Amino acid sequence: MVCKTNKHRKDLLFNYIMFKDAVDRIVSKLDRKKYDGIYAIPRGGWILGVFLSHKLKLNMISKVRTQVY
Repeated sequence: MVCKTNKHRKDLLFNYIMFKDAVDRIVSKLDRKKYDGIYAIPRGGWILGVFLSHKLKLNMISKVRTQVY
């Protein structure tokens, strides 16, 4: 949404502690046994991908593996 004036603008500061808490919430919702690795989206997803791979103790993968049925 584009805001033409600063009247309704609200800044959200997302600091390191908030980021780590968000990563912990994501990890708590995942079943670690279902995944072989973490694929991070190249533009903008590397930081989250690295944090998830460390928390889940999974390797980063460079290509998405697809299964043919």
